[in-house]
Amino acid sequence: MAGRYRLKACEMPDSTLTATELLARLASGGSSAEATVSDLIERIEADPELRAFSLIDRQRALVDARKADAARRAGQSLGSLHGLPIAVKDNIAVAGLPNTGGTPALADHIPTLDADIVIRLKRAGAIIIGKNTMHELAWGTTSINPFSGTPLNPHDRTRTSGGSSGGAGAAVAAGLVPVAIGTDTGGSIRIPASLCGVWGFRPTTAKWSQHGIIPISSSRDTAGPLARSADDLVLLHEAVTGEMTPLDFSPEGKRIGIPTSHFWEFAQAEVAAICREALEKFRSAGMELVPVDVTDIARLHNDSSFTVASYEGRIDLMKYLAEFAPQITFRDVVERIASDDVRELMLPLLDSGGPFTSESYRAALVVRQQLIAAYTSLFSDNRLDAIAFPTCLMPAFPLSDAFADLPHAGLVPVFPAMIHNTGPGSNAGLPGVSVPIGATASGLPVGLALDGPRGGDIGVLQLAWFTGVL
Repeated sequence: MAGRYRLKACEMPDSTLTATELLARLASGGSSAEATVSDLIERIEADPELRAFSLIDRQRALVDARKADAARRAGQSLGSLHGLPIAVKDNIAVAGLPNTGGTPALADHIPTLDADIVIRLKRAGAIIIGKNTMHELAWGTTSINPFSGTPLNPHDRTRTSGGSSGGAGAAVAAGLVPVAIGTDTGGSIRIPASLCGVWGFRPTTAKWSQHGIIPISSSRDTAGPLARSADDLVLLHEAVTGEMTPLDFSPEGKRIGIPTSHFWEFAQAEVAAICREALEKFRSAGMELVPVDVTDIARLHNDSSFTVASYEGRIDLMKYLAEFAPQITFRDVVERIASDDVRELMLPLLDSGGPFTSESYRAALVVRQQLIAAYTSLFSDNRLDAIAFPTCLMPAFPLSDAFADLPHAGLVPVFPAMIHNTGPGSNAGLPGVSVPIGATASGLPVGLALDGPRGGDIGVLQLAWFTGVL
């Protein structure tokens, strides 16, 4: 399988390789799984201040690595991820390890079964090396967490790594693991990918199983990879779904929609300029850039998003607890929340959902269906392969900042500022990728977002892959 992907000469240390390159090195005998896992664990433990990991499964990871090496010596293939070290966010169940969701009430919650996607990864030969820190219960975009620790941005440790999969983004960017699995409800994979300068892929909702993952919103939640290359995104998507992605991609005739409002108008000038420069490479390669009106999409998203996510945030977490941790109640979780911002969002949900009634939820679902229909029409009527925009309106900001200064908007609280561009596609369940395309003058990464139509995961991954070779 490694032959399908572009490979570099493997003269670099294992910690700097993409997952695809590392697998090629392991397959050729240039390194062993045990040596790689041991080296990565030493790197993680040598840099505790980055706080990218909440837990390292040292003993089991080394045992699994030795098994992977023994199988390879015996001529056996464990699968497409044979011997690959992977980290997972601390809301994804790994049997025998705490699945805390970054919150006190779940500190001792140890699932006896793997999440469905972990089962798929292990069957493909992956080695789970540990769990990544995160925004508490995934309800935020900075990963500031007084309970389990706040991951720092490897490019500037005074700044956020994004969230809620901030530990995953920091770990991949810092060379502590080649790939990590995060979750995305409103941008929680793509935001840290953008701010940390790595690749992040949000599959179509329900394309990756959510079973065994602490939820927010069943309408929107999905797991997905953060990695060092588009090849790696393809590799992980194929391992989890079995959906193959042909990489014989031709840019000729591809049409990329450029929204004329919402997604670009509030982006900081340097971020917008870097993204537009990347899009000019698309045009030069033969793609057509098509201005598109997204006014209705922005309105329908704003009229449905918070109600759906908040109402489902209560009922879906209750369902998870009933199945996996019946001794813990929803009230237990909410009353022990450590983060002020998360407590503010979830306290109103304690009493039958508070302001979010079943009637308001059903009404919001109707609007959400209109949003999905509007996106469908946007893609079909304009014959678009994707729409493109800055993943985040600004680069990583200081951890101490509560507001972002945005053009035409002024000071905006960081939460709505961060999810402004990734929220609509998440609400509609679209696949989307954040592509690292450059950095600001001060060295802070910038990501370009590519959203595709529902179910169009292969097309989005192909576009991402092609972006990587431009």
